[in-house]
This record gives sequence, C-alpha cells and structure tokens, in this order.
Amino acid sequence: MHVCVDYFVIVFLNLFFHFDRSGMGVDQVLQVEMVLPNGHHVKFGPTEWEDASADGFVVPRTTVVSGVCRSNPDEEDEEKWIWEACPEDFDVDFYDLWFAVRGGGGGTWGVVTSVSLQLHPYLPYKNFGFALVEECSPLAPKYEEFRAKYLMTPSILNVTKERSIACGTSDSSFHCYGDEDVLGAWERFLELNNIPLEASPCLGRRNPDAKSFGDMMIMGQDSRFPGKVPDFPPPTPLPDSILGFVLVPQSWIDESEENFDFYLQNGLIPYYSHGVATASFSDQANSLSQSQRDAAAMAYLSFAPLEEQQANFWSNVFPNLYDISDKTKFPPVFNANHAGPLLTGPLKEDWTKACPYELTLEERKEKCISSQEAIYGTELLNRLEAIKMAVDPNFMFNCHNCIANNLDLAKASHSEDDESVPPTTIDEPSKASNETSGASAVSFYAAVISATVLSLFGATSYF
Repeated sequence: MHVCVDYFVIVFLNLFFHFDRSGMGVDQVLQVEMVLPNGHHVKFGPTEWEDASADGFVVPRTTVVSGVCRSNPDEEDEEKWIWEACPEDFDVDFYDLWFAVRGGGGGTWGVVTSVSLQLHPYLPYKNFGFALVEECSPLAPKYEEFRAKYLMTPSILNVTKERSIACGTSDSSFHCYGDEDVLGAWERFLELNNIPLEASPCLGRRNPDAKSFGDMMIMGQDSRFPGKVPDFPPPTPLPDSILGFVLVPQSWIDESEENFDFYLQNGLIPYYSHGVATASFSDQANSLSQSQRDAAAMAYLSFAPLEEQQANFWSNVFPNLYDISDKTKFPPVFNANHAGPLLTGPLKEDWTKACPYELTLEERKEKCISSQEAIYGTELLNRLEAIKMAVDPNFMFNCHNCIANNLDLAKASHSEDDESVPPTTIDEPSKASNETSGASAVSFYAAVISATVLSLFGATSYF
C-alpha cells in the first residue's frame, strides 16, 4: 500500500520523522515528482530490483530507475497532464537523481511537487514517561541509563531486538509501536541495580487514549492554537551550532562497557531514531550516509564550554568513534537534520584539531572540513557534487550548506565539461532508464514555482 502526498514546497527528502527505528524516511519513498532546473516536470522511481538478502538486506536492491516527462507543461488541469518519454536532449540520469534526492538534502535538486510513500500496517501506539515528581527525581539519572540500555543494548535487560526496535524517542519519553517490554524491563533494571520496586511507578504509561505521537502533542485549550499539533521542536538559532549532533556508532557502543559509560556521562540530548533495522532496510540506491544507518543514537557529546567542547571532541572522542587512518576519506560524523548554519569539521591538515573560532567564513572554507563533508563523508559527497553538476550546472538552486554550495561556483560551472568527473565514477555505474520523445517544456518553470513557494512562505505567519 502507498499514498501520494502532494507538496508544493521544496521538500527535504532526508529523514522523515521515525521513532520505531525500523527504517529511515528515505526507505519509504516509492516515486518522486519534481520540476527540475532544466525546466522539465518529471516523475521517476525504481522499476527493476534484485534480491539482496544474501548481503543482509530485508528489501530488494534497486537496479533500474525509470522516469517520464510531462509533455504539456502549460496545462493547469492535472487530470489532463500527459506523461511521455523524455526528449532526447533531456540529459538527466534518473538513477543518479533518485540516489541524490533521497538523503542528499533539500533545496538543491529541484522542486518536489509530489511524493508517493509506502505505508506499513498500523501498529498500536504507546507512550511511556518518567514521572516529574519529587520522590522520583533522584532516579532521573538511572532512568536515562535505563533508556539508553533499552534502546541500544537491550539484551542486558533481557529485551529482544524486535521489541527494542519498536520504540524510539527524541525527547525524554518512550514512543512505541507494536509489541514492547518497557515496564517489564524497567522492573528488571531496578532489580539489577538493587533499587526497591516501590520505585517502579516512576515510569508509567502516559495518555492511553493517544493513538499517535500527534495525539500526544495536541495543544490544550489554554494554548494559542487549541487542538493543533505544534511544530516540535520549534525552529531556533542554536548558539552552539558550530558543533553538530554526533552520530554515535552502534559498533562503538558494543565495543566496551567503558564506551557505554562515556556515552551516558557525555551524551546530551540523545535522539534514538536509529537502530539495527535501519541498516538493513536500504535499497542501496539512496544517499543517506552509512553512519546514519549504523548509529546507535545521535547525541551532543559534551557539557564543557563551546571552545573546550570542540577541542576535546576532535582530539579525544572523534578518533575513537571513527576510523580516520585513511586521510583521503573523511567519515560522515554529523546528522544532517540538526546541522547548524556555522557547522564545520576539523582542520583539513589535522583532523584532531578543531576549526578555530577566529577564522572568517572564507578562511573556514579554505582550512576546515566543510559541513557537507562532515555530514556525508568524502566519498559520498564527491558523488553528490558530481550529480549536482549534471542536474543543475547553472546552480539555479543554491541553498546554504546544501550540496556544492561551498564550491567555487565560477570554477564549478565549467566542471560539467570535465570528462574526468562523471556523476557515476565514484560508485557503481548508473543503471537508469531514460525514456525519450519530442516533449516540450517551459525553461523557467522551475524558477517560477520556486519563487512562488518562497513568497508564500514569506507571507505566512504562524505566531
């Protein structure tokens, strides 16, 4: 089953809101409809697959992506739209585009007008929260330890992997879908820590009538918008946006008890949207970094003042989390969804040294690992930049910290003629199927839609 959701916006096809940790948002996309920088209105999606279970994947590997173009772009009535093979001069590889838009950030590939999403069987929703009362407050640190163990090392609590994956959270509670063992595991945790079972009510079911996360978030009658679901967490300029939210590898957590203890002591604002299932649900034709899929959690890793934070992370923590022995391949270490506007990696010449605060933006660009490289890693970023140059060589869509935004645009605009950097040389060859016909298109169509969308957002006030 799938549903078609129409968006007249520039969609960020990266990580849709997922708490059950059974897959990432990009894994649920079946078809994308877009207006591209070349003016063509297209629909595309996978048309051929192969079994990948021998490699540990539970979904097939996408091998061919096909697409069509709309041949009557001036027609406003959607029921009269005509989808045909793309013209011979279309020159966009649908396999590469499919790879790029699912995980490669938003605002840089074109305007998404419609997305077909796969729906899964609806599972019962349960929410569990820690009681914020005086008698429970001394147990708050132990609750955080319990939460981390339930979601990252469930076997310690005699919880199955399947029941652990059914739950996740971005706040202080548990959001679970289907079978879970939260309250039973909480009692086992108390016993293991010699804590009287009288403390068990400190963790309990919240709002049993809520059937979804949205139900839990509905604003009350005393709010400005009663009955509505708020934008949560709200947009905010983070003062600590120079250091991003780190992807903590599950393999590092499993490595030793000391690593787990370090995480408990330093892992602030943990976001448990990851899990082992996210690594096996990929069709292997998307640009979500492997660090995203292999992470146990995303977290902010220090209480220290910002400058000390940076120095400590890059010199002491980062080399333990990731293999940095190959100096030609910087690893993807940050989560894309929570990257601040000033985010950078370490110094290019020494990955264990933080990018100094006193550098100007131009100096950061020259001397420090870019935010794009710190999010996607060197190899994946190289491929995405090559696709960007093929899809949008004139940089019609150029947003802050998006793919190729940090390049020298004057030089980059000529790189499309450089045969040494085709879009598919960094990974396996593209296997796209591009239909051809004599379709016509309006060259400025994408720009008109983009400008309209931005003006609509600019004229809208939510508060």
